[in-house]
Amino acid sequence: MATDTPSAPQPEGPKPAARTRPPAAVAEDIRRHVLGEHRAVFEPLARWQRIIIFASLGLIALVADQVTKEMVARGVPEGRQTVAVLDGYLWLSHVYNPGIAWGMFAEHPSWVAGVAVLTVSIVIIAATCGRFSWPVYIIGLALVVGGALGNLFDRLVRPRGVLDFIDVGWWPQFNLADAEVVVGAILVGYAILRASRIEERLIESKVAELAAPPNDGAAALDSASQGDQ
Repeated sequence: MATDTPSAPQPEGPKPAARTRPPAAVAEDIRRHVLGEHRAVFEPLARWQRIIIFASLGLIALVADQVTKEMVARGVPEGRQTVAVLDGYLWLSHVYNPGIAWGMFAEHPSWVAGVAVLTVSIVIIAATCGRFSWPVYIIGLALVVGGALGNLFDRLVRPRGVLDFIDVGWWPQFNLADAEVVVGAILVGYAILRASRIEERLIESKVAELAAPPNDGAAALDSASQGDQ
């Protein structure tokens, strides 16, 4: 009678290598975790708060620009340096510019208007729907959109172009809207740079925390308890 003999174990084939995630995906996961964990740092204002701040300051910037232009249009003779404010340093002029700030792209007014509309749209979306809401950032966006709307309004109602009246002699004439856009852009750039540095430090801290041996805390507690005995 034949007896079954146990067959020799067959050697196992090579195990499939564990799939590792790309470093970029891991870094993005850590970044999202840090931003979620420290949301109050980057998003201190509620959405309704930033909408109110953005809309109010944007409207103030727009009105201030239009009021100053109307005062110049009615009270300052047309031409360059017609009224001296600080003789030798600052004058009021009354000139028109069909381009953007400082006369650039004056030969393409329709293109300039399209860029202005696109800029305003992007800024409004960033201010109302973005996840970053530092007050200085929202204020900067409000100044940018207020200034852009001020010059866009000029292009719609003034056939000769945007009215420029601030003249420092060594620089092309500009207006309050131009100054608002520049100051706003500086504030936005500062806020983004500052937030990026804070985010980088938080990510580095999180990476160091994840890389630390998991039993470090327990070992420290054990040594402390032994020292107390």
